[in-house]
Amino acid sequence: MEAEKKFLLKEGNQIFATFDVSYFPDFVGDWKLTETIDIQQGYLDCDFARVWARDYCRVDVLFSIKDARVRKQGRKLTLAFKSDGGLKRHKVEIPIDESVFDLLWKLSEGRRVIKTRYIYFDGKYEIKINAYKNLPLIVAEVEFLNDKEAESFVPIGKDVTEDPKYKNRNLVA
Repeated sequence: MEAEKKFLLKEGNQIFATFDVSYFPDFVGDWKLTETIDIQQGYLDCDFARVWARDYCRVDVLFSIKDARVRKQGRKLTLAFKSDGGLKRHKVEIPIDESVFDLLWKLSEGRRVIKTRYIYFDGKYEIKINAYKNLPLIVAEVEFLNDKEAESFVPIGKDVTEDPKYKNRNLVA
C-alpha cells in the first residue's frame, strides 16, 4: 500500500506552485536535485494485463485493478498495477525484460504519457516533479509512511490527490 499526495504545479499557463516554476528544474528553494529520469509509460487493458502477469510473469495480482501500465524509467522496465483510490492505493511492480516491454508497449499505443521526472530531497521527503512532454502539465508527487505524515505535509501546489482528472490513466484517455 502506498500513501502518496499529488500536487498540481502548472497547467498550461496557470501556475499553482508555491515556488517560482520559471526557474524549474534548476532551482527549487533549498531542495537538492538527486536524479533526473526520462519516463515512458503506456496504459493497458486491466484484464489483459492481469492475465499476462499471471501466465507469463507468474504473479497473481490480488486486488481490484484500476491501472495497468508498462513503464520504461531510465533502464528499468516494469509492468505495474494500481488499485483505485486517492491518498492510499495498492501497487505491484513486476520487472520485465526488453522483449516483453516492446510487446506490451505496442499494445499501449494511443494511451501513453512521456515525462521527465526530477527527484528532489527537501531534507525529509523525496519530491518527484513530473514535467510531461506530451501535455502542458507539471505535477509533484510525495510518498509518505502514513496518513498522519501526509496530512501534516505543507502543500507545494494545488492538492489534486483525490481528483481523478490528474491520474495518469485519465491524462491519456
